[in-house]
Amino acid sequence: MDKESPPYTKRLCCTKPELTVYMSGTIKNASNENLKDWLRKIVSPPICFEYIAKRDPNIWGHVHFRTHDFASKFYYAMEGKTFSRKLKDSTQFEDTAYQEYQPYALFELHENRQDFYVIKFHTPGVNHKEQVEIDVNDDDKSITINARGLEIEQSGSVIFNNLLTKFEVNIDLQKKVNLNEEANVVVENSISTVQLKMVNNKRKIPIA
Repeated sequence: MDKESPPYTKRLCCTKPELTVYMSGTIKNASNENLKDWLRKIVSPPICFEYIAKRDPNIWGHVHFRTHDFASKFYYAMEGKTFSRKLKDSTQFEDTAYQEYQPYALFELHENRQDFYVIKFHTPGVNHKEQVEIDVNDDDKSITINARGLEIEQSGSVIFNNLLTKFEVNIDLQKKVNLNEEANVVVENSISTVQLKMVNNKRKIPIA
């Protein structure tokens, strides 16, 4: 009688996007072990990660971490950097980009017979609503909110700095945003709140 295969246990980091960091580039022919060894050599200071999820023919993957703190430190150590290195299989790593999941809270508000979306997210270092930008895609449902905090100024040489200064939230909404109405943005206690009015799709049908 054949032995039963042990049950597959999904790791915690596989179910939480805030524990992963996106990477892309010409990594199609690179093995996960190649990527793992390479990243451990170039990340400074060294940051522990669980594993890399990449499957051919992908030219992108996700680096998985045990904690959000590890993921954040890795992201801000590597953000915007491009690396190139030839491995045994002659694979070149180029145009490597990193992104991080930004937690947020989404609410639906009904007020004075009007409907609104309310988005809240942590933005330490952001003090004014002028530091927040909102982009809406052509479908009027997908939005991107960017906030940029102030850089910390300190005399002397930087040894290590992973303070957050840039924040981005991407949300796919169920209802369209009313582009004829201005967004209401409030920044208070390191939390940015964005209120967007929904399009009212209700119409009265005349009765003959």
